Amino acid sequence: MKEYAYFVSRARWHIEVEKRIQGTRSEAKVIRAAIRNAVRDCKARGYLLDFWRNMTEEDMNMFEGEWDQDMALEVSREEGWEDGREEGMAEKERQLLALIDQGYTIEDLKRELSARV
Repeated sequence: MKEYAYFVSRARWHIEVEKRIQGTRSEAKVIRAAIRNAVRDCKARGYLLDFWRNMTEEDMNMFEGEWDQDMALEVSREEGWEDGREEGMAEKERQLLALIDQGYTIEDLKRELSARV
């Protein structure tokens, strides 16, 4: 808990410093720089090392507030598309196997598929 409290206090301190340095620049940039500096401070003291070591770049982006709703929706759409594509391929495979079970030959399947395209 002491290490986390140190991180929070350093992040707050760095936010104030960054606001003075960056002036009217974007608040997101101020927070991003402050958090990166607070992480460096923690690492220098050996605080939360396992936590920082296991954090991926995506985790850090989310941690810094870069993970916005638009990005989340985009990722969700991409994952949904991939899931739908996989389900569609599995369904086509089931249909083809059913046709083979009904006695269709490879040539029959080729004709059937080319007629649909």
